[in-house]
Amino acid sequence: LDGLIPNVFIGRQTAGPNMGAIYIRGLGYQDVEKNIPPAVGVVIDEVVVGTNTGQLIDMFDVEHVEVNRGPQGVLYGKNTTGGTIVVRRVEPKLDAFGGAVAVQLGDYSEQQYKGRINIPLIEDQLGLKIGAIKKEQDGFYKNVTLGGRAGDVDFTAYTAALLWEPNDTVRAKLTYDRLDDTSDSVAMDPRYDGDDPWVNENDWNAQTDYEQDMWGLVVDIDIGGATLTSITGYMSRISTARRSMRWTTPLSSRRSRSHRYRSRSCTRREMAPTSSSRKSCGSREISAKRCTTRWAATTWTAPSSSHS
Repeated sequence: LDGLIPNVFIGRQTAGPNMGAIYIRGLGYQDVEKNIPPAVGVVIDEVVVGTNTGQLIDMFDVEHVEVNRGPQGVLYGKNTTGGTIVVRRVEPKLDAFGGAVAVQLGDYSEQQYKGRINIPLIEDQLGLKIGAIKKEQDGFYKNVTLGGRAGDVDFTAYTAALLWEPNDTVRAKLTYDRLDDTSDSVAMDPRYDGDDPWVNENDWNAQTDYEQDMWGLVVDIDIGGATLTSITGYMSRISTARRSMRWTTPLSSRRSRSHRYRSRSCTRREMAPTSSSRKSCGSREISAKRCTTRWAATTWTAPSSSHS
């Protein structure tokens, strides 16, 4: 979405795992600390992501995205001064068996495998969707201090959604998501010699560890002329980030530190309503040669059976 919507910037915060730096009309927040919430709210299947950590998600299973310029406190509550980004993913189908698969391969042993499958359990009443994403890639930074490469990617995600429509007035959807990310954070001193941004001398293993479990339950009840909606969300996550805190060259003057956070959040509300492949080094733009990839994707749906 970054670059496609006016006055919207979506970046990555390098100090922690899977962290967003999202701004709408200049309002946003891009730090690792959990005691300051972001100014742009990210809502995934009606469940609010309360901090920058976990805001960046893969678009494979996304059906559509809404960008609402702020303030949005009336509809979405606090921490939405800049606005909200509302993500709705593909829902389970109640009458068709099908799925989608995508594979991407590239430089530095890049491998990405994505897939989902839809299973109707009770025709026109109960459906299940299961999906998974796996991403791996060797680091494309050359570390001249520790030797070897930096910037490895090792990301795994699982998702499941259960949709129940017992009649014309009640609709309930239960979702569960699990994330495991042990990728390296972006190298903290890429400007080693001023000419080659892919060489760094970081003296600290910048691996991150991120675990997240997210549950969501959305129930819609038609009460005649209006719809009562109940939204319940629960998120538990543990994140660890190891990084060098200074870019100075002498090893004796370097300082390193490790952050570890454990956070849980639970939200509930009721209502009755009617990115380009470029890297930047200072002010210069440098082509990211690592981004040359090839990919193939397949989507399939089994025809629903007809009944006389």
